[in-house]
Amino acid sequence: MAHRSAPRAPAGDGPTGLGTPNGTAAFTVAARLVPIPDVRGLTLAEATQELKASGFVRGQVNGVSDPTCNDINLVVGTGPAVGTHQQPPGTAVTLYIGQAPPTPCE
Repeated sequence: MAHRSAPRAPAGDGPTGLGTPNGTAAFTVAARLVPIPDVRGLTLAEATQELKASGFVRGQVNGVSDPTCNDINLVVGTGPAVGTHQQPPGTAVTLYIGQAPPTPCE
């Protein structure tokens, strides 16, 4: 009895439309993407906890001037931006924290 190998997909005809050079089928597994949670208005500790609960890690922490002084020591933004970008879990998220401006508050 002759041994037969499994059939191979022709190059270029894999499930993704892209075959591999040796003619085996290529399968692409899409990563689960999650929106960046809205952590604006939270303290650094609270925002870090919320990011962790959503599957993200805290990245850099950058201070930004808050001319109104309403958000001093609170998160005023993220990078990637809140809700507008979906990222795979484990992505580092930069937090922007309000700081007192060099001039008196408005």
